[in-house]
Amino acid sequence: MSVRTTILLAALGFCLSYSIAQFQAFPGYLDSDYYFAGGIQLVHGRGFTEPYIWNYLDDPVGLPQPSHSYWMPLSSILAAAGMWLLRSNTYAAARLPFIVMASIVPIVTAALAYSFSHRRDLALVSGLLALFSIFYAPFLSVPDNYDVFLILGGLYFLALTWHKRAAYVALGAMSGLLTLARTDGSLWLFVLLAVIACRAFRTNAFPAIDASDAVLKGTPTIVRGRALAANLLLALGGFILIAGAWFWRNYSVYGTPLAPGAGHLLWLSTYDETFVYPASQLTVSTWLAQGWGAIISARLAALRWNLLNAVAAQGGIFLAPFILVGLWARRREERVQVGATAWLALLAVMTAVFPFAGARGGFFHAGAALQPLW
Repeated sequence: MSVRTTILLAALGFCLSYSIAQFQAFPGYLDSDYYFAGGIQLVHGRGFTEPYIWNYLDDPVGLPQPSHSYWMPLSSILAAAGMWLLRSNTYAAARLPFIVMASIVPIVTAALAYSFSHRRDLALVSGLLALFSIFYAPFLSVPDNYDVFLILGGLYFLALTWHKRAAYVALGAMSGLLTLARTDGSLWLFVLLAVIACRAFRTNAFPAIDASDAVLKGTPTIVRGRALAANLLLALGGFILIAGAWFWRNYSVYGTPLAPGAGHLLWLSTYDETFVYPASQLTVSTWLAQGWGAIISARLAALRWNLLNAVAAQGGIFLAPFILVGLWARRREERVQVGATAWLALLAVMTAVFPFAGARGGFFHAGAALQPLW
């Protein structure tokens, strides 16, 4: 891709996102409002605390309480960076990093397209499709995690082609950032570990390693096993380097690496139980008490909404059939196989494990990481 094309896509991305932002004088939904409020707390030196309660899943005992026990902190950190840079705690200042990131999304998408096709015209078209992203467009200029997922998702699939072991560190770090943006971002760490394992035991190739390790092809199992262990450690090291501090913070506050609220979400009978008090009422016993008919019905309803989301939002309605054609045409390529597997895993989690959160927007949010590939 030429420098001129890159600048054009960045300029168009910035202008479009900035223009949309002019119609959004304040956060239009709870997620964005929460990230903005968290950014204000950080800018004023109050750290990761909040003077309010919006659900009881983390069993709050008083105010102020630890923040980001339900949503992750990265978007609040970015919002705080915008406010700090402009020396203002306004919503407009908090949006600055997200408007800038929106200008990067079409560039990353075009670069990913070029890595597949090696054609500048197709790369440009892909960048323009990312620019006019239909259902995602209104959310790119607000404090949320869409920009982060779109950019890191594209970079993730680009990095899968890098033939150095350092790529595993980078991919682990990207998985850490995705996790700091959304809890379900940890899926990408497990995807990476699965990719490393599959690569290690393929008989015909051993990609993404240093040239000096090329002799591993066809070598005994013990040598390949050592390479597998080394690559797994590199990926985990990259992940911990980025996300480790947050897990340590949770451990120091809650006594566990993960905030306690997530466990309660497994046993919701309706979405409104997200706000039940006390949250200790949400148990496997109460979940089973609703009966298997209700349990299965809720998941079938979530599957319906998630599939509609896949066609309308992720597929941009008219692009959906072309995505399927592309998946079939490139079905033998590793990155396409990884993307399809990750999407199916995400669909399964957001349907069977978290049906209410998934149908209410979780699948739409988390699916953004795959949009550059589609």
